[in-house]
Amino acid sequence: MPTYKAPGVYIKENAALPTSVAAVETAIPAFIGYTEKAVKGGQSVTGLPVRLTSLTEFEHIFGGPPVLQFGLTQSATSQNTGFAHAGNHFGLIRPSPYFRLYRSMQLYFSNGGGACYVISAGTYSEKEIARASLQNALDRLLTEPLPAMLVIPEAVSLKEPDCLTLQQSMLEHCAIQTQRRIAILDIFNGFEPITHSVAAFRNQINTATTGGFGAAYYPWLNTVLLRSDRLTYTIFDAPARALLQRIIAHELGRLDRQTRALLDALTEDSTSYHTKQKRPPRQHRRSPDTVDKAFRSLSQVYVSAINACAQEVNLLPPSAALAGIYAKTDMTRGVWKAPANVSINGVVAPAETVSEGEQQILNDDPDGKSVNTIRAFAGKGTLVWGARTLWGNDLQWRYISVRRTCIMLEQSIQKALNASVFEPNDEQVWMAVEHMIGQFLSGLWRQGALAGNTPDEAFYVSCGLGKSMTQADLNADRLVVQLGVAVTKPAEFIVLTIRRDMHQP
Repeated sequence: MPTYKAPGVYIKENAALPTSVAAVETAIPAFIGYTEKAVKGGQSVTGLPVRLTSLTEFEHIFGGPPVLQFGLTQSATSQNTGFAHAGNHFGLIRPSPYFRLYRSMQLYFSNGGGACYVISAGTYSEKEIARASLQNALDRLLTEPLPAMLVIPEAVSLKEPDCLTLQQSMLEHCAIQTQRRIAILDIFNGFEPITHSVAAFRNQINTATTGGFGAAYYPWLNTVLLRSDRLTYTIFDAPARALLQRIIAHELGRLDRQTRALLDALTEDSTSYHTKQKRPPRQHRRSPDTVDKAFRSLSQVYVSAINACAQEVNLLPPSAALAGIYAKTDMTRGVWKAPANVSINGVVAPAETVSEGEQQILNDDPDGKSVNTIRAFAGKGTLVWGARTLWGNDLQWRYISVRRTCIMLEQSIQKALNASVFEPNDEQVWMAVEHMIGQFLSGLWRQGALAGNTPDEAFYVSCGLGKSMTQADLNADRLVVQLGVAVTKPAEFIVLTIRRDMHQP
């Protein structure tokens, strides 16, 4: 401390460091997919990250669900969703392209999701879901610092090779390009047995350098987002309606004139109903709702066909639901709590039943590619039953909560250290940094984020020459902070090293 020997005014310059570290937000995912529109304030926002907080706001900017029309095919087996009549199975043919983002956003908000970012890669007018468009949208996210999760529900609507290529890019985006978010991945055709879907995923995804920043979930979910009574026969395309007409005619047998007229209505162009010119009342076409109501009372085949369509629309990959659960867990319990043993809202059951033995196969992979299971339990509902990253063999980064907690710590401390740029790289700054970060970690320890009976057991912070820095660091104007945090039990320290160039903002 300087000695003042003469009267006068003395000026002492203090390092302009903040007095505390503020935890960055962790409950914010980014979604990428196709939308009905992408207009905000009269301007196109296609390809741009847009922050929103509710489904109502999403609909205002991006519109509603796509208008779907399924095809029908007669098959000898019942492998695909459909219905049976007279010993024959009639399976649904999904429309192409098959957009999933809107329903996924419904699932996200129904599971506790709040603020998020959405990037529209294109509109429903596109003739295909293109990997290049989704990749371009992903690249636009590189400059957006806030999202802590990455979700692309449309990935599974691509062909399998393109889906896996995009998911590989998602992992690289999180692990290499940004290092500040985690990718939540769906299993391609995750409604199939694990011997098909999970095996293909594990064989083709490369997690050697990126797996600690990603988590995968299986199986898909049978949701209740769309009620079957909201659908009519217009959910089928023209060839499918013609086939359905013949099947119902066979089911009903002898037909009176009124029933024949109803059957004829099935193959009328339903799109012209609301635009027809005025005609005498007896020439008015029946509305789809009127025809639908009549057939629901006449034909079990019709009811089964409509229910099959609702079931197919409600079959969704789980990533959006998990993003909502991550967000809710962060907000109510803390990012350090595992997003597992949590019931999924808006779900009837998993698309596949996973046994205890299959659970072990999913958890324990020789290459560490753990896949988290979603299981149904009597009296508890459909639960998330796993919390591992794709580095299941790595004792340090095995768990999602550990990775996300460390991302939060790094980002929070980096943000606080921005104030040290251009400050003298001296002992005063080093002591201030140690105190500031120590106070931050002590607060987290008191909340239960860190393990240990005392703060000394839970963490340490080191900053200074001979401790975390060398003379070479000092010569290069680098401030280096080393901290260890016990975020797992047993309380093994995970060491983080944070560097800040003092002469660069």
